[in-house]
Amino acid sequence: MKKILILAYDFPPYNSVGSQRPHSWFKNFPNYDVHPIVVSRNWEGISYGSVDAFSKQTHQKVVSEINENSTLYYVPYKPNVRDRLLLKKGLFNLILRKLLTVMYRFMSFFSLKFDNRSAIYFQAKEILKKQPEIEYIIATGEPFILFKYAHLLSKEYRIPWHADYRDDWINNHTETVKGGIQLFLLKIDRLFEKKYLSNVSSFTSVSDFLVNDIKKRTGLKNGFVLENGVDLNLLKEIKYKKSNKFLITYTGIMYDFGYMEAFYEGFNMFLKEKNFDDRIQLRFVGIQNIFNQAVEKALLLKETFPNHVEILERVPIAEALKLQLESTILLNLIAGDPSKGLVGAKCYSYAATKNPILSVSLIDNKNSFFFPNRNIHTVAYTKEEINNFLCNYFEHYLNGIEIKTDISEDEIFKLSREYNSKKLLLILEKNNVQY
Repeated sequence: MKKILILAYDFPPYNSVGSQRPHSWFKNFPNYDVHPIVVSRNWEGISYGSVDAFSKQTHQKVVSEINENSTLYYVPYKPNVRDRLLLKKGLFNLILRKLLTVMYRFMSFFSLKFDNRSAIYFQAKEILKKQPEIEYIIATGEPFILFKYAHLLSKEYRIPWHADYRDDWINNHTETVKGGIQLFLLKIDRLFEKKYLSNVSSFTSVSDFLVNDIKKRTGLKNGFVLENGVDLNLLKEIKYKKSNKFLITYTGIMYDFGYMEAFYEGFNMFLKEKNFDDRIQLRFVGIQNIFNQAVEKALLLKETFPNHVEILERVPIAEALKLQLESTILLNLIAGDPSKGLVGAKCYSYAATKNPILSVSLIDNKNSFFFPNRNIHTVAYTKEEINNFLCNYFEHYLNGIEIKTDISEDEIFKLSREYNSKKLLLILEKNNVQY
């Protein structure tokens, strides 16, 4: 059985999108005669989106889960001065925290002493010392300092490594503020990105646009698309009952963008046009721990239309899938340009439910790479487009017409994490640079 070392900062029990990507490899690699060895930080007792992710110190010892076909190491996490300041209010603490953010970020490129995630590197190094049979290293971002660890380990132990970007490092569409500090760090990041990738064998990201953008920026050639995907095995196990309401559901966090403005107006228009029909229901799942302009609009919808809108707490992935399956329409919010592959990881599970997806975009561009010109995924930009979409499907609902997309079983399988895990192994095999 081949062995592959995976460096992943986010990993279950931490319930983030970034954690599910390496977790799918961890679960599926053994099916292809590959033993995954994952090194992640300890996430015990930390909920997604809470300040505990930065401020809470975890166990001082490495926690290991060693099985016949897979191995997992959780390393300790110790918050630095900057992290501890998250719990302290005041202008002085805010300014100091920003200065320390710059200092730690900048100095982490030069010395591991300034990087409180470096326990992942040192644990990986111990593993490679004891297991020289490991054939490959994968580092998956964020944080992209993991690329530094893989770069150093690859050089020292002469093992090829693969960089998995998921979202882009330099042009991350979830970064909403580009001030002087961010621009300074961006220039530093560009320099070290090329340095760390100087010995990489291959890389992946989630869309053609992002892969090509990284190729142009870095000069690398071996770049491939590896979509986020959905856990079909989990999806098939879920028992659910379709709602008898016209149920619109959004699951997951909202970023600090204005994409809820159009939806707020469009949904308002839809309710008025349909005389506030009691059968129309909208729910937001898992947005309550973050407050920004998008969440504010969701809360305003709840306040304005309490009989039509509900907000549920964040739930485990299986429960989120159940809520998606029992819905009529699934709401998606696109922060970037849909033609550039920035449609959101939730679209993969959304599509697998066969429920139509309404994607509200900040950019007036309908050219999405995700099932273009199909009834699977519709991009809307204006309140009129949103209203028309909802009115059209509400008429189907009133007339008893089944609301279901034309996605095929083969297309759904190609959205699966199992499919993408096998695809990643083939990429590694074809791009194994021998030292």
